Amino acid sequence: MSTQIEFNLLPLEIYNEITTFFGSGIKTILDVGSNFGQSSITYANSFPNSKVFSVEADFEILAILNKNIHDHNLVNQISTFGIALDETSSERKLYKFDKRTDASLNDDNIENYTRFNSLLMPLSLLEINPTLVVSDEVLIETVSLKDFVKKENIKDIDLLHLFVQGSELNVLKGAENFTHNIKMIWLEVFNDTLYSNQPLKSEIENYLLKVGFTKIKESSQGFTGKQLWVNYRWFPRKRITHKLWKLYSDVFKRNKHVVLKEEQFSSKSYSQIGEDLILNFIFNSKGIDTFNYLDIGANHPFYINNTYNFYLNGKRGINIEPNPNLFQLLTKYRSQDINLNIGISAKKSELTYYHFDVPALNTFSLEEKNRYLTLGHKLIHQEILIVDTITNIVNKYCNRIFPNILFVDVEGLDFEIIKSIDFKSENTPNVICIETLSYSKDNTGVKNIELIDYIISNGYFLYADTYVNSIFVNLKFWKNLS
Repeated sequence: MSTQIEFNLLPLEIYNEITTFFGSGIKTILDVGSNFGQSSITYANSFPNSKVFSVEADFEILAILNKNIHDHNLVNQISTFGIALDETSSERKLYKFDKRTDASLNDDNIENYTRFNSLLMPLSLLEINPTLVVSDEVLIETVSLKDFVKKENIKDIDLLHLFVQGSELNVLKGAENFTHNIKMIWLEVFNDTLYSNQPLKSEIENYLLKVGFTKIKESSQGFTGKQLWVNYRWFPRKRITHKLWKLYSDVFKRNKHVVLKEEQFSSKSYSQIGEDLILNFIFNSKGIDTFNYLDIGANHPFYINNTYNFYLNGKRGINIEPNPNLFQLLTKYRSQDINLNIGISAKKSELTYYHFDVPALNTFSLEEKNRYLTLGHKLIHQEILIVDTITNIVNKYCNRIFPNILFVDVEGLDFEIIKSIDFKSENTPNVICIETLSYSKDNTGVKNIELIDYIISNGYFLYADTYVNSIFVNLKFWKNLS
């Protein structure tokens, strides 16, 4: 089996920082959470005079890491350790996560396989990433950073590369006074709680500021981000002049100014294909600052969610989600919305709810259930749940006034729900955002032209289409505001 992976050189964003502070003299790099070795091998190739200490807790991954290091002829430069760094030296449970595409650990195309691990129990991680599974739970040895450097006789760490899925703060605290001997830290931070007892970005920032570090670079990637920190006290003490620090600080300030200017012209979307930005533009273009929503099939509170952008900006509405796990997340993270753990149908009753291996495919539709099975998806279980009507929800929770925006994404019952709306009355949504593309594994889904024509025939026009979803605007609403 060939498991060698070709790696690109270190991205310029951090390569420039390292060379600015160390020149070519960086000597000691500690890579914690090395996985298959991409970061360790990249560092070793970029800085051939350095010594890299590579820490990976998963022994199966460690075997591949060692082979990759051997195949890249870096055995003398990179040392590997099959342990987990933590706040204390002890034993902990390690959770292993697999994301299967078209490969496994036994395949030649190992680069198409994703595995990572964490000492923290997953919370919303598996809901946010429905293709992930917990493949194993094992007890492993944990070592504090203080004990690790003492055993390996490491006097200083030039760069600490720290990507350990939520345990970053524990590793830092385990360094104790040795923190003062760490010169630069490149680590992952989390904006949202994906694991149990996981510290968020602000906690890590407060700790690093407290122990004498200064943040000089940051990038964000949705739920996570990366930060680069420099030990402000260390460099002058090691005769790196204040002039160099001032030079870099000035450069950073200029870069920060540019970033802030760019952010003024950027907009963040939480929807699948930017639907929330389109909807926001519709109301903003008409001078409407206040509006509400009814989201049928809300799914996750913020991951690929059409209303989270509105929620962050003070808008409120109703989220309908029959999946009990996702409903719990909605009540936790969207507590100022009205969250209902029911389904919606043409009449109030009880229906069978089918749970699939991909939660986004859960459905009340027997036809869709059978179609997903033919596509190779696994039915996890089924249960009987209460379903209600849109009319009852609007009457009970909205004082009989339809919310401004209606979202429908219910895997098979979309048309039935739309037909249950009395479009002859004046009490209809201003805007409808609805899934109009059938699901397929190979992205060859078919647009539901009958559904699109039906909505248009009832006083709406197609404002935008993102291929998966269609956005319709009520003609009377549009003309009255023109």
